[in-house]
Parts: sequence; structure tokens; C-alpha cells
Amino acid sequence: MDNWIPFGQGTYAVDRAYIFAPDFKALALAQPHIDVHEGQGGRRSLVGRGKAANALLVELLEDHDHLDIVLDLGPPFTFWLKSPDIQAGKVFTPGVVATIQFVPQGPWQVLSADAFQDLLGRLRRITN
Repeated sequence: MDNWIPFGQGTYAVDRAYIFAPDFKALALAQPHIDVHEGQGGRRSLVGRGKAANALLVELLEDHDHLDIVLDLGPPFTFWLKSPDIQAGKVFTPGVVATIQFVPQGPWQVLSADAFQDLLGRLRRITN
């Protein structure tokens, strides 16, 4: 996983982020961002965060154990994270919004502008 993160240490705003299931049912994250940290020898790691209703995340997980995330940091920085580790709060009351944290388990896939638009067109967004 070395050198797959093209950004230096810091916090980066994400224009759009969606958690989605294999059937393209998707949940938009509010206020998404990523934090890039640099460790020994310049090795970089990434943690992302955003806000969403926990009940909607549970809805995605009802039918699928495997969720992916697509990130848009502004052209040409669009990425697909496959099966990241996703952590969220444990309050499932409708309307409760919590911070969701995600950590890649492998390098992200860079998406071309066309592939990104195609993926966005397939997403079926769920809301409260």
C-alpha cells in the first residue's frame, strides 16, 4: 500500500462522498473530509470522516455486508475505496446523525471523469 496516496500530510475537504452497496443503494455523507498522516519514512495513511444518520447506514447493511465508498475531491481527484473499514456510532434512533469514520483496507482506485460520472449515475440515494 506504499505511495498510493497522492497528497501530503493534512486535512482535505471532500466535495462529495457516498457509501454504497453492491446494488448501488447509496448514502451521501455530509461534511466529508480525509486526514492524511505521514509516519516514519514518509509512509502515508488515510482516515476519512463524514456525517450521516446511523439508521440509514444500518439500512444499507441490512442486505449487504460489503460496502464501498466513492470520493470526489474535485477534478481530477475521484476515487473508489473498496471495502474500507467503516465505524459509526451505535445510536440508531431515527434522525440521529453521527460521525462515520472510514479507513481504507487497500489502495483506492482512481476513477476517470467518465467512470466517476457513470458510477454516480448508478447510485440510488437513500434519505430520511
